[in-house]
Amino acid sequence: MPDEVVQSEATETEQVTEEVKEPEVKEDNEPETETKQEEAKEVEETKEPTNIEDAESDELVQIKGQLTDKENEVTDLTAKLKKSEAKVDDLKTQVKSLSTVVESLVENKVKAIPEEFHGLIPDGDAVSKLAWITKAEESGIFTKQVQNVEIGKPLELTQDDPKAVSKMSPQQKMAHYFSQAFSRN
Repeated sequence: MPDEVVQSEATETEQVTEEVKEPEVKEDNEPETETKQEEAKEVEETKEPTNIEDAESDELVQIKGQLTDKENEVTDLTAKLKKSEAKVDDLKTQVKSLSTVVESLVENKVKAIPEEFHGLIPDGDAVSKLAWITKAEESGIFTKQVQNVEIGKPLELTQDDPKAVSKMSPQQKMAHYFSQAFSRN
């Protein structure tokens, strides 16, 4: 802005010098061309500051436009940030509720496991404990198969296991067949 004030003062002094020079130029033909050239230079000089002012005003308009664009971007980003923060809060509450559910599942499963296997359960968070207990249950570690077999009696076989029937002796096969045939009635 100080440049504009200085330029406006300079243009006023140039105008004053133009008024003084005009009466002197009219006497000769050659000085008229010189004065016309001088006037053209002065006009160009006066136009340059306006061109500079126009350029500066154009730059200001562009900068203001960029500033408003940036402000719009900032408002959009703050709105997105608030939405994400709300999502984060929702997810935190979900995580807390799910972690309590997982912990209660682990406690129930640990109670169902015999005391002798409690030392095998790994330390750590509830999710890792639940994963280990699930794998252990699938493998059958905690289940004991106790067979009450009377000594001297033949084992009864079902037809679910054809390999077991094929390995029987002929006497066992006949006993198996008759037990199956008469149990159906």
